[in-house]
Amino acid sequence: MNDPEALTRYSTHDWVELAGAQGVEFLNWMAMRGALTGQVTQVHRNYHIPISNTAAATIVLENAGTAARHAA
Repeated sequence: MNDPEALTRYSTHDWVELAGAQGVEFLNWMAMRGALTGQVTQVHRNYHIPISNTAAATIVLENAGTAARHAA
């Protein structure tokens, strides 16, 4: 997504309604993405649903970075 800030407009209740109870896990992914700076490139992605239907996802991102952020 080229506009990650747009995702902040959704509440936790919105995520549960859109993606079920597991939708709140997406908030962790948003926090992770927000911690990255500069240009981010996806290096690898894997999504596996075993026979038990408990899915697992992995993503590896490369952060090109920018000049260090200054603390407020």
